[in-house]
Amino acid sequence: MNPSRGVRRAGNGRNNVSVEGSKRAIIAALLANAGIALAKFIGFLITTSSSMLAEAVHSVADTSNQERALLAAMSSDGVDRVIHMKTQYLGPEEMLVAAKIAIPPSADATTIAQTIDAAEVRVRTAVPQARIIYLEPDIDRGTR
Repeated sequence: MNPSRGVRRAGNGRNNVSVEGSKRAIIAALLANAGIALAKFIGFLITTSSSMLAEAVHSVADTSNQERALLAAMSSDGVDRVIHMKTQYLGPEEMLVAAKIAIPPSADATTIAQTIDAAEVRVRTAVPQARIIYLEPDIDRGTR
């Protein structure tokens, strides 16, 4: 089920955790990154330091790229949701994306490989700086 279409319960019956909780955590992380960018902009306004302005602009770009990579991976067919994702800039134009993605339990190896390939293409299209992408497929057990 697509997380944007409603709440799906996952788990073994003992620890049911909704997809909404995962979405809230991802949104909180993106908002925290945006807050850091805002703090840097305020720092620039107070100090008029050009390096602080450069840091603020870089933080905005980081937040934007993380969001685009996340949305691209989530919109791929066969990906139920992104369980978690980490990004890191390795250079000015090179970003590493690592994510654990939930796939349907019924998917066979060929389908999983095709799903990963399609998700990588979507991420690279959305974020050209994403040069190194590691996607780990997993069954959604509802635990974090």
